[in-house]
Amino acid sequence: MKPTTPITYQPYLGVQPYVTKDRSTIRELMCPTRHGNQAQSLAEAIIPAGGRTLLHRHLTSEEIYYIVRGDGMMTLDGKAFFVKAGDTICIPPGTPHAIKAGTRERLRILCACSPAYSHDDTELLEPEPVVLPRASRPARARAARPPRAKCLPRRLMRPSSIQARTCWPTPG
Repeated sequence: MKPTTPITYQPYLGVQPYVTKDRSTIRELMCPTRHGNQAQSLAEAIIPAGGRTLLHRHLTSEEIYYIVRGDGMMTLDGKAFFVKAGDTICIPPGTPHAIKAGTRERLRILCACSPAYSHDDTELLEPEPVVLPRASRPARARAARPPRAKCLPRRLMRPSSIQARTCWPTPG
């Protein structure tokens, strides 16, 4: 029997990451729109240390998270629990979920979706935070520093001056 899905190889570095609706950085490793597979998608999600996704749900997709690296708190249908590298979580369609990375390192997750991930299938359940532009402020004047002292390297010093290194101020 001949496969209906083309056999595809995707080098990791050939996939450009992007930010999804839930604010995680995603690298779609295999998806129907680029690779021709039909029933599922596989992506890597990166959440920076201390960062989190927005609470969201997928209306038709079942999602499986495999924690590759790091740890954090998973919120699934109103319940929060600790997750770490090696853990797997199944998220049924329509289930509200979010994940927060621990503070020590970024969280790296493999996400499998069936049917394949789609922005249109993702419903945000909390508002996106408003990021205000940084107020322009005048540049701070640098305080004048005293001149640095340069010292002779040990190999150029006379034996009598090794304890009290010979130093002189650098020109201004």
